[in-house]
Amino acid sequence: MALQLLDDRSDGEVSLGSTPTVKHAAAELCIIGAASGIGAADPGCGLGPEALREYGLASQLRDHGLNAVWADIVRRPALRAGTEGIKEIIAYCEELAAAVGQALHSGRRVAVIGGDHSCAI
Repeated sequence: MALQLLDDRSDGEVSLGSTPTVKHAAAELCIIGAASGIGAADPGCGLGPEALREYGLASQLRDHGLNAVWADIVRRPALRAGTEGIKEIIAYCEELAAAVGQALHSGRRVAVIGGDHSCAI
């Protein structure tokens, strides 16, 4: 698995275990957590963003030359008993889209970290 970073290497890729130097990191990288497990076989995947924040993802990215900060973790709403959760997923995706739009509007780059695949809707 490789991580694509903006650097001056010809192939543009560095391995996750290396220590790349990123030269074009002036724009802030806004990390938005998408804490939802609604659409997954294992709802525990919704805990991923919080675990990555506690693990220090932003500071590790800064150590590698990216100007990364956590903006927010958008949490899924509680599901009502007996529902499929479609309305809740729509509301969650709208809230997530608003957070991404706000970050982009302020000129920041965005990385959305899930959770399940509903954050891609």
